[in-house]
Amino acid sequence: LERIVSGFIQSQDRKSAAIVDLWQKRALNIDRLARCTFPPGFCISLYTVFSMTEADMLTWNGSYLTQIGFLLQEHIPLFIFLVGYILSVVLDMARDCSRRRQQ
Repeated sequence: LERIVSGFIQSQDRKSAAIVDLWQKRALNIDRLARCTFPPGFCISLYTVFSMTEADMLTWNGSYLTQIGFLLQEHIPLFIFLVGYILSVVLDMARDCSRRRQQ
């Protein structure tokens, strides 16, 4: 009975360690993608705002479609980030499945 209990505890410890490792890998992927997408997005937004004239700002303030276009332009790095993150998660899952099949 002791061997069964100790084996169960060891398997639970391995599962816990695997879950921690999985979340650390995901956090690392998020950090890598954020380092590549957020600074350019911030620079694009600053460039867009500071390159606008007063007339452009008044036009932007009055037109709903122009505001949507501006907001979408600002969120392009976020969309790139999300697509990259989804791809990294899918690739990690595919690698894990292939490793399980090999075992």
